[in-house]
Amino acid sequence: MAEVAHEIQSIFQRRSCRRIVSFDCEIENDQWDGSVFLEAKDLSLRGVWVETLLPIEVGEKVVISLTPPGWPRPVPLTTSAVVAHVEMPRRKTEFHAAGMDLVFTNLGNTERQLLEEVLRRLPIKVSDQAPPH
Repeated sequence: MAEVAHEIQSIFQRRSCRRIVSFDCEIENDQWDGSVFLEAKDLSLRGVWVETLLPIEVGEKVVISLTPPGWPRPVPLTTSAVVAHVEMPRRKTEFHAAGMDLVFTNLGNTERQLLEEVLRRLPIKVSDQAPPH
């Protein structure tokens, strides 16, 4: 029975549950003149969703600095990421925010563990509360 519980726990740990957040993060990209500050709206061990009316192309690399609520260090978490998905409303009747999904590509073990501790204290995004299929 303990083995089954451990196996189920491993499945859920592999899935990166998104957490509801609202904080500014700094993003640098070669296409921009300097860095920009964008609002993060959900966060996971995998990456972060940021709102922007001017997203960059899927596959573009960025450097992101963020300080999620409860971050235990005096300096922000800074890591490289890649744009994995871009969302833009296409009709006036669509009310979702424009933005892009950034996937962390160089998160160190220590930063990953600290981020995991921070995420445990944040609310889970409703669409992620059901177990994976």
